Amino acid sequence: MKGSLLKKLHLNFEFKFEYEGHVIEARASGISAKEEVFVDGECVSSRRNFGLSSTHEFLIEGETFKIHFDVGGFLLSTIRCDLLLGDDVVRTESQSSLKGQKGSWKLILSFFVIGLAAGFLSAKLALWLLG
Repeated sequence: MKGSLLKKLHLNFEFKFEYEGHVIEARASGISAKEEVFVDGECVSSRRNFGLSSTHEFLIEGETFKIHFDVGGFLLSTIRCDLLLGDDVVRTESQSSLKGQKGSWKLILSFFVIGLAAGFLSAKLALWLLG
């Protein structure tokens, strides 16, 4: 089995852009909140971000580039990554933690039903104990 457990659970997000012979990679972890940006294999920005969006700024041959991460929702863990040259969007990619998983809506529905049942049973137990 290839790949790490985090990749299998789709909790690591990796984006790869190519721009005029340079390879720009952006990585974000859904577990550790660590974000990293690499240009031609060299780390140019790294930080932990617990918010819903962040921007990393870096230079390539004297030009200012930005990588902007934007989390679209906690339930589906959708993340969008924009590559900007100055303030102009060069390219955008997005990924979801449920990518490539068959039956992902069934999984969400199952969690909803389990939560509904647990809440109902907890309320019944509380009413029985209190009154």
